Amino acid sequence: MTTNAPPRSGRLAVAPAAGVAFLTEFALSLDGWVDDQPPLTYAFYHRLPGETAAMQIAASSEAAAAARLPRGGGGDVRVVVGEVSDALGAAARVDENATVAASDLVIGLL
Repeated sequence: MTTNAPPRSGRLAVAPAAGVAFLTEFALSLDGWVDDQPPLTYAFYHRLPGETAAMQIAASSEAAAAARLPRGGGGDVRVVVGEVSDALGAAARVDENATVAASDLVIGLL
């Protein structure tokens, strides 16, 4: 009996590393993932540091997505989460921090 292992050997990239809430478009990619049970599916989420609940950005057979993120938490940090799943449901998750500052436009309206 063998166990289905999750996808491996990949990474999550977020570019740019810093931006402005709802104005900067962040490019997200899950590159280099391999698995013995294709096809792979990809999902992207974002959350505040220290929280477990995350909001979905995109889910598809594409390893890349773009998103305009809300402001981060303490220190303006927002956690981007990438999830890669194989055809049998085994999944790997990776996190990458992005700095997302408040927009001067939004602050001016408050």
